[in-house]
Amino acid sequence: MSILLRSLSAAALIAFLSLIVSRSWRRKGVVLRLPPGPKPLPLVGNIRDLPPKGVPEFQHWLAHKDIYGPVSSVTVLGQTIVIINNRQAATYLLEHQWLKTSGRPQTTFVDMCGMSHFIACLSYVDDLRRRRKLMLQMLGTERRTEQYHDAMENSSKCFLNWALTSPEKIFKHLENFTGAAILNATYGYSIGTDQEDPLVRLGRSLMIKFSLAVAPGAWPVDFIPALRNLPDGLPGTESNATARRWKKTSQRMVEVPYLFVRNQMKTGCYRPSITSRLLELHGQKELNSQEEDDIKLAAAAQFGGASETTAASLKGFLLAMIRFPDVQRKAQNEIDRVVGTERLPRCQDRANLPYVVNLVKEIFRWSPVAALGLPHTATEDITYGGHLIPKGAILLPNLWWFTHNPEVYSDADSFNPDRYSESLCEPDPTVAFGFGRRACPGRFFAEASVFTIVSQFLSVFNISEAVDQGFGIKAQPQLKALPGIITFPEDFAYSITPRDDTKDKFVQNMMADQPVQSSDASSLDDAVFDRD
Repeated sequence: MSILLRSLSAAALIAFLSLIVSRSWRRKGVVLRLPPGPKPLPLVGNIRDLPPKGVPEFQHWLAHKDIYGPVSSVTVLGQTIVIINNRQAATYLLEHQWLKTSGRPQTTFVDMCGMSHFIACLSYVDDLRRRRKLMLQMLGTERRTEQYHDAMENSSKCFLNWALTSPEKIFKHLENFTGAAILNATYGYSIGTDQEDPLVRLGRSLMIKFSLAVAPGAWPVDFIPALRNLPDGLPGTESNATARRWKKTSQRMVEVPYLFVRNQMKTGCYRPSITSRLLELHGQKELNSQEEDDIKLAAAAQFGGASETTAASLKGFLLAMIRFPDVQRKAQNEIDRVVGTERLPRCQDRANLPYVVNLVKEIFRWSPVAALGLPHTATEDITYGGHLIPKGAILLPNLWWFTHNPEVYSDADSFNPDRYSESLCEPDPTVAFGFGRRACPGRFFAEASVFTIVSQFLSVFNISEAVDQGFGIKAQPQLKALPGIITFPEDFAYSITPRDDTKDKFVQNMMADQPVQSSDASSLDDAVFDRD
């Protein structure tokens, strides 16, 4: 919010006073009927009620629940934001009323960043329907994701080797694992080694930028679009240069890996992937621009949406195992009993590992990667609970609260896979993947990917609190989220060791039998190597 406040200078307010006043008068009748919220200031509305810098958005908006009720609102320069802190309300508004609430905010800053054509940013239009259909063709059921299990398991084995040789870099290894698995599945691309790969770096860079770009209320130009046309250096134009840099990242994210697949297919020597299969569906026919854009953007959505969100989930998993060691031991005991110690768990073992399956569910509940959910917009006026949600309002479902509500989940801050057992039968946290027609199309891929690495990691390693070497004090890490729509947990201290002496040799022998794949980075367009 500090950027926003600095930018709203007196000059900018005077320049756009007529616009603000006209919007206020047109909505004068509606303002009285909005869901409750803090009292607005003249002209600028609730500008001081936006999340402060450094505070995760879901935490800020959760405070509205106890003050204003389960559905509240703020209005900033004529833009209404509705905060939903009640799962039943979210289900009604975002699922039962999906025809009226499946839009996305068409914000100026997202457009300036070249992200408005991303699947996650499109309103419910033909472009979105076509691209989601392509993703669901490849990933829409558990059965359809089975063709990617081998790629997940091979990437997981590399991760185990990296964790064994340099455990102090575990967070970097998580990024490489998730990047390797999704790049292989989406583009048939191999990162080859544990060195920093340019496409993995590109994906992480883009998703951090995307998470910040789509956060409601973060950018002055979203409230005063004409700021994009002013020269740099004037009040409110700080975001213009940022958008130009981020647009380059967006373009590379879409184009570079797609061109890699096209070039590999021309040689006749390529690994099957989501992108190659979608291209093969067209046979020898020349793609028109719409067909090519659909494939590019469907693939980019899977790459960007899966890589960083999966890494964030796995970071939450490691933290949970430190905080709740009994859960770690119980999962390891189940793996040893069912799988044994002579091989690693595989996706095919899921049916026989119910506790580990529930542990994966608990990861998505305890540390949801999109704690506030991606914003929806109302495409028509909606009446709910005696209040009007006006056309154009932004709707923010607080997924973190939905998965931590103590009325739904007993001892909600505890990490307890048994909550999904028949005796407790608490609801599956599928809400963490979104609502209705905007729910995550890669859910089954994410579940299989997380199961693979969680089960294989627990088969080989223990993770525990780090010990201060000077004082012998154990550090108890806490779950702390960074700001942004995507909830990246902060780094924390840890200690990772093989479960016993045999695991060292086991991983080494496993890697000796693993076919070595060289990196495909040399086949990429040089633009991907430029750092932003």
